[in-house]
Amino acid sequence: MLARLGARLAIGVMVLGSPAIVSVSAQPVQAAVPNPELSRLLDAGSEAVKQRRWAEALGLYQQAQLIDGQDARIASAIGYLYTELGDFRQAALSFERAIAMDSQTAAFAFGAATAYANLGEYAAAERYYEQSLRLDNKRAEAYRGLATVQQRRGNLVGAINTYQRWQQLEPNNWQPRNEMGKIYLQQRQFTNALQVLQAATRLAPREADIYSNLAIAQLGLNNPRAALTSLQSSISLDPRNPRTLLKAGDIYLVLGDREAANRNYRRAFELNRNSAKTLDRYTQILLDQGDATLATVYLRDALRLEPRNPDFHLRLGLAYLARGLKPEARSSLNQAALLYQQRGDFNGQQQAAAALRQL
Repeated sequence: MLARLGARLAIGVMVLGSPAIVSVSAQPVQAAVPNPELSRLLDAGSEAVKQRRWAEALGLYQQAQLIDGQDARIASAIGYLYTELGDFRQAALSFERAIAMDSQTAAFAFGAATAYANLGEYAAAERYYEQSLRLDNKRAEAYRGLATVQQRRGNLVGAINTYQRWQQLEPNNWQPRNEMGKIYLQQRQFTNALQVLQAATRLAPREADIYSNLAIAQLGLNNPRAALTSLQSSISLDPRNPRTLLKAGDIYLVLGDREAANRNYRRAFELNRNSAKTLDRYTQILLDQGDATLATVYLRDALRLEPRNPDFHLRLGLAYLARGLKPEARSSLNQAALLYQQRGDFNGQQQAAAALRQL
């Protein structure tokens, strides 16, 4: 699931008050016919939003909607509150009600796109992001959201095009270039990645993520010395970022420096023990070092985060095997084999089968 894709106030959804709207661009809100009870509900709802009392605010706006069901801004405020509460299905429906009443407000389409993106319904999300940009082509968050769902749908060319549109809107913003660089890396187009990432470093010379991506591009172009320099810049700029440390570990591993790789993986784990990625790297270190007992503990944590990750099941089976716990090992390895089969991962199936033969 996307990481809420700007589901906070940045989505630009109008939060209603009376007589003013508390939003990105405040506008007066008045009932079609003066109604003291409606004004009271809108005022109370606005105050509850300011205090971040989302459930209370939702109830107040829902009462307001019973009085005036034709105000698109009330519907959008309800959508915003459902988003805050994590009920993306109801958020999407509320934003669509707002759009049905007012199809010319970009914030409503953006809110619907955000909700659908978080639901994993990327086709609907893409449609609403495009609608939002047709109505307001200067909303950077919409370009970011659109490119993200395009990537999730496998449309990498479309995502690059979207990032280029964002870059034209904000030529001094390093982020679209960095995101394009990551797509080029995914496509193994290292020369293109190098060009956009170097441009990004000129715009933001102190952004660690750019340098870690740049290091991958340089490594892909067989320039390990430059990659190592970029990597060291990344770590020095952001020594406490687990994501940066994980990338550093991966690159050191490619460079053949397992000790440095493990050092960075361990540090990433110390900073964030509740990440599947950090647990992935750290549990492999534990198994490599023969600490099957501790590996078992953390692999169980990893499976709570990603219960259908076959690599974790395989690794847990190997840890049980190392401890002589054969029934537990068989169960984990069979589950790994099944999940690998469902994914069409023949190499993974072979690894699980080889481990099962040791029982």
